[in-house]
Amino acid sequence: MPTLAGFLSLAIVLDVFSRRIVGWAMAGHLRTELVLDALDMAVEQRRPDSVIHHSDQ
Repeated sequence: MPTLAGFLSLAIVLDVFSRRIVGWAMAGHLRTELVLDALDMAVEQRRPDSVIHHSDQ
């Protein structure tokens, strides 16, 4: 998305059961660490025992 600061990419992790965003990250690039930062935030907040992961592009 274009912003006054330049182009930013947003990665989110959605808990489909609760329909809540549980992790997110924003950066000026589309590298792997953007998604990993969002996933790390989600794991830190939810501390799941098991996970089913699905990815859309």
